[in-house]
Amino acid sequence: MARDTTQLTRLALHLTLTRGERCERAVHHVIYVASGRPRQGKPAIAARFALLLALFAAPRMAAAQEDVTTPTEIFEAEEGRGISLSPGLVLYNRTLIEGHYDTNIYNVEQNRIDDTIGVVDSDFRLATRLSRHELEVLSGATIRRYADVSDENSETYYLTGRAFLDLGARIGVRASGGYERGIEKRGTAGDQFATDRPVRFDSTRMEVSIDRTGGILEAELTGSVQRRKFLDASINGVTIDLGRRDATIRKASLRTSYRLSPVLRLHAELGANKVDYHRNTGTSRDSSGYSVLAGIRYEVTRLVDVTAAVGYIRQNFDAPDTKAATGLNYRLAATWTPTPMWRLTASGERTVDASPLDDVPAIVRSDFDLKVQRALGRRVLVEAGVSYTDEDYRGLGGTDRRYAGYGNVQYRVTENIAAVVGAEYRKQAGGASRRDYSGAAFSAGVRIAF
Repeated sequence: MARDTTQLTRLALHLTLTRGERCERAVHHVIYVASGRPRQGKPAIAARFALLLALFAAPRMAAAQEDVTTPTEIFEAEEGRGISLSPGLVLYNRTLIEGHYDTNIYNVEQNRIDDTIGVVDSDFRLATRLSRHELEVLSGATIRRYADVSDENSETYYLTGRAFLDLGARIGVRASGGYERGIEKRGTAGDQFATDRPVRFDSTRMEVSIDRTGGILEAELTGSVQRRKFLDASINGVTIDLGRRDATIRKASLRTSYRLSPVLRLHAELGANKVDYHRNTGTSRDSSGYSVLAGIRYEVTRLVDVTAAVGYIRQNFDAPDTKAATGLNYRLAATWTPTPMWRLTASGERTVDASPLDDVPAIVRSDFDLKVQRALGRRVLVEAGVSYTDEDYRGLGGTDRRYAGYGNVQYRVTENIAAVVGAEYRKQAGGASRRDYSGAAFSAGVRIAF
């Protein structure tokens, strides 16, 4: 009882002397943190009186609920405060240094090889501080070093530029472009030859969009071009040319939404794509297609935000012997924050991508992800998630299915330094690649942000 009285006194002072976000945080702290575990199945006394007092003393706060603190925000800021290079220019960095132990580095079913890997992952963001417009440059690199199998060592990196222009009248223009050096994940169809080293590729991408937001009717028109070029690989020292995998993927989409109420919008999208391979292998693998989606977006501040849409997808192939790929199209994006200590996110999407195989013109990919975050006070964040990927190789009559689950615990040592430990499990049923495997990995490291 004494503890409840103390918390109520603190809350009353906050409600009297503070406003806005600080006032909300005080209420959240008493209800979800300081009141502790409910006793005998009943809410703590402080929690009950906090709600009543908040309703009388801060009715606008209870009704609007504009800002809701998420577990990640309780644990740490999304990034450090940055280094101010000038009054309008700030540099941010986040670096993760980890040690990994993987039970199956090649993702094979038999003759598995385990190894310990050192990983350094660093990302930089150079951003402007302008009143209306935005300009930023992002870059990063990941270095992996294997203790025993040095042939698996790799370096990946990227450089991206983004810009936003506010034209007024709720009209905005966004543009982005960048370059990436990446590697194929072991165990996927792109790893079909069991090359001496991971398959490397270069990817360039440009995207432009214009949107009108903030009204009853909102619309966004987007167009993008992506080019992929695969570098030569080798098997037992013999060079193999992967140029037949080089491709250009063009996409365009028109998204519209209509506001039915302050929390509900109707959503519709029309998309088109074209996949062109740079090299002809005898039979054309080029394709083009379209997709339609219709659904709703339900948003009650940041507590609940759900976008769900279903529709139709069709991909036509130039090869006369390959039937068009048709089927159900869908997209899901949901966030639920029942309390400041919990956050759940879910997503699902179907897309069309270029294929790594000569006899397959395209891949229809379905992805599903679920993530749960739980903050334990202001220093510990627990996170767990599961994912499922379905890759339908058109023309081959097979589907690869990959399942994965992970969990990690993050402990904030200081405002900018956190210790991270984690584990994951993965499994593939290789109906198309004929490659079944499973494996696990464990990691521990330090993340630094400034």
